Amino acid sequence: MIRLSDVTYTYPQSKEPAVKKISLTIRKKEFIAIMGRNGSGKSTLARLINGLLMPDLGEVTVDGLSSLKPENLVEIRKRVGLLFPDPDSQLLSNLVEEEIAFGPENLGLNPIEIGKRVDTALKMVSMEDYAPYLLSGGQKQKLCIASLLAMQPAYLVLDEPFSMLEPRGRKDLLSLLLTIRRDFNITLILITHNLEDAIQADQIIMMN
Repeated sequence: MIRLSDVTYTYPQSKEPAVKKISLTIRKKEFIAIMGRNGSGKSTLARLINGLLMPDLGEVTVDGLSSLKPENLVEIRKRVGLLFPDPDSQLLSNLVEEEIAFGPENLGLNPIEIGKRVDTALKMVSMEDYAPYLLSGGQKQKLCIASLLAMQPAYLVLDEPFSMLEPRGRKDLLSLLLTIRRDFNITLILITHNLEDAIQADQIIMMN
């Protein structure tokens, strides 16, 4: 369970908080959609959930682990995978297989376990070992998702994952995410501007 309790965060040199007194509970296996206009704090909320940002006031906990305690941050980021809108900003390697293996390698897993996770993640997103620079926008997003899945997160936070895709690509990627959620009991937290993307969610949260 992810719980935010009266969370407020203000960026340095900003006079107004990006999010103010947010309280929210996200239960495991749920599909949550977060909507709102530009500047309403959706991406800030995603980074607070993942532990990339620390609240100025209030507290964020992931399965009982508070992000205010530095010793919890590695575990929180293992449990909460975060996908950004632009896949190119997240790709590091020249081969798909190497990209997916990067996360598990940094966890210190043995090569056999890493190989298993890479194979499983590739099958989950129906991809092969191509060079990332040859992939379409939708395939790059799938690769980023596979890289997160290889870390075996309990929660996926997806910040505008469809923003660079055409309608068919949006539909295919959403279908993949819903299949992953169903088959692997992963909680989906989707940030989107499009109501069609959110219509199947268990709960829609509007940020003002």
